[in-house]
Amino acid sequence: MHLILIVVAFVIAVGVAIKSHGSKKYMRSVIANIPGPHCIPILGCLYDVYKLNQKDFFKRMEDFIGKYGRVIRMWGFNRLAIMSADIELNEQLLISNDHITKNRNYETLHQWLGKGLLISNGKKWHARRKIITPTFHFKILEQFVDVFERQSSLVLEILKERADGKTVFDIYPFMCLLTLDIIAESAMGTKVNAQSGQAIPYTSAVREMTIMMAWRFQQLHLHNEILFSILQPIKKMRQTKLIQIMHQFTRNVIAKRREELKNNKRNTNAAYNEDNTYSEIGAKRRMALLDVLLQATVNGEPLTDEDIREEVDTFMFEGHDT
Repeated sequence: MHLILIVVAFVIAVGVAIKSHGSKKYMRSVIANIPGPHCIPILGCLYDVYKLNQKDFFKRMEDFIGKYGRVIRMWGFNRLAIMSADIELNEQLLISNDHITKNRNYETLHQWLGKGLLISNGKKWHARRKIITPTFHFKILEQFVDVFERQSSLVLEILKERADGKTVFDIYPFMCLLTLDIIAESAMGTKVNAQSGQAIPYTSAVREMTIMMAWRFQQLHLHNEILFSILQPIKKMRQTKLIQIMHQFTRNVIAKRREELKNNKRNTNAAYNEDNTYSEIGAKRRMALLDVLLQATVNGEPLTDEDIREEVDTFMFEGHDT
């Protein structure tokens, strides 16, 4: 049975490759002068990077750039990738408000992040960007300095136990937990206790899902959800479970905070002060990203809970992954 599914998946992949032959021919003419590694029919350059782990994959990219130049082209099935190590070219792309459509590799994130700021484009991207950008104002960030300090002090205490001057250990897992704690409290206004050893299922789900997405990103044939379900059914089921855990947690936090805001408006003289920070009986309250989204409007309409979930989940992924 499994063999039949693999054959079906292969036939689908070949069909897609044949269908896209015309567009691929056009793209070849456009990029004719861009150098890159040797490609073979259908697979393109995948044969050279398919089995590499993440560390070796990036090393291979460095080798390609050293050999072919700062801008190279690569093919994988019917997909073209232009990879650039040209700082000036990259800057023009990154600061552009026009070239915001993400490539198809981001499809693997759709079920988790929806169409949040990372993946959306067009009018939706501009509207959400307008809402979210002010949350990075230094006056907003200043409110969370004590969060940064408290969580950083905690990781230092944890590292002291290993800092004997002799033992070599990987600091990356500790930094992941630190960033999860900081991002969760500043994005959602919620403590997840990632570093304390009392972490909630959400924390583990974010970490595991991030690793899975990095793995799928390298497996071009698994970007399509149907093929992923056929070729990796166990991993697909695990991904679905992780997404359910994360979405449910975020939705619960949103519902709880929305109710708190309603109660505050009914029962207190709470209002926004001139700095747009939430005040209650004269005391400032931190404006987490979630608070901003809950009180934002687009064309006079408030964001739905699902709109807010997309942006909070996106913020958690981007902040933790970075």
